[in-house]
Amino acid sequence: MPGALAPGLEHAFDVIGDFVTVQSPLSLQNLGPVMCLWEAAGVSDDQRAILGQRIRDLASAEHAGGLALGVLIGLLAAQPSSR
Repeated sequence: MPGALAPGLEHAFDVIGDFVTVQSPLSLQNLGPVMCLWEAAGVSDDQRAILGQRIRDLASAEHAGGLALGVLIGLLAAQPSSR
């Protein structure tokens, strides 16, 4: 049986899991849900623009989504859990 996740990581995956449960599939035509996730992680519009540029600099287009998800998980995991 796999070991338990650190509380911060468990919280991050819980937040993303809860979000996915109530959202329709994401698309480039409707970025509202994605913006809500970044907002939940405490990322402002200006910070999101910087992150977007850094992600484009670091990853090819086909891997940018995975890198963005990793950054998002890290940011959510770093937040104190309210549970």
